[in-house]
Amino acid sequence: MSSEHPRRETLDAAERLAPARISEWRPIVGGYSSNRRWVVTLDNGQSLFAKEAVNEDTRRWLDLERRMYEAVTADFMPTYFGWDTTAEFPVLFIEDLSTAEWPPPWTEPKIEAVRAVVEQINNTRAPAFVGSLAAEKQRHSGWYEVARSPEGFASLGLASDSWIDANLASLLEVETSAQWEGDELLHLDIRSDNLCFSGSHVKVVDWNLARVGNGAYDLLFWLPNLHLEGGPAPWEVSVEEPEMIAAIAGFFARQAPQPDPWEGSTVRQFQREQLEVALPWACKALGIPEPDLLQ
Repeated sequence: MSSEHPRRETLDAAERLAPARISEWRPIVGGYSSNRRWVVTLDNGQSLFAKEAVNEDTRRWLDLERRMYEAVTADFMPTYFGWDTTAEFPVLFIEDLSTAEWPPPWTEPKIEAVRAVVEQINNTRAPAFVGSLAAEKQRHSGWYEVARSPEGFASLGLASDSWIDANLASLLEVETSAQWEGDELLHLDIRSDNLCFSGSHVKVVDWNLARVGNGAYDLLFWLPNLHLEGGPAPWEVSVEEPEMIAAIAGFFARQAPQPDPWEGSTVRQFQREQLEVALPWACKALGIPEPDLLQ
């Protein structure tokens, strides 16, 4: 269904939860989410952001995001207005951040502000319901899958067969040693479309993947995206935790050859672009030759 016109149940939910009468719904398009999304304008000049699930997967993710907004009080969290489950699929309402400053471009102060907020997130007490990153480590790595079926990775055209034969075992061995365990709160998807600069605060949205584990993951996962948007190369920011760096490159290597998850999605192309940064980074961290087709 098009996101242009909210369903009657969605309209009713907004009327119940909004602090003033609604005057306009504006659909939001683009991004890497299949949820239906709108900016809701109120008569008092305020606006809200509405996000509605579209299937069982997005229902589950939206529910975790809702629970995070209800459980975590911090400057990096957007204001939460409520959650309604009377429709076929639930709808979530938070503050509208569309007028905030969304990167890129990046400056050194903005990069440092994001590093600081990632540290703040990692040091925030995680709600008891948040799952373990270590329990899902195979979802967030991938050289093991590439080793079983290297054809998909090879089809990306980033490395020759001879390079794969010579270096895959090293990547797999190091990935296997990655430290996933920890008690730090993780957003798990830090990137520019999930954070913005609002006043003196960095606001972080889309908490549907939150986990507890090794806090280094959040910073390391962000760095390839940062470089694609004009920021420094990851190896200029951090060369620590080579095992986790290898695992992140493996995640992109496994995911990028897969079919897009829904019609119109560009997530696989985005993952391929991140792999073009993460793979040389992993090689530098491990001291192995960089992919020959990327040189």
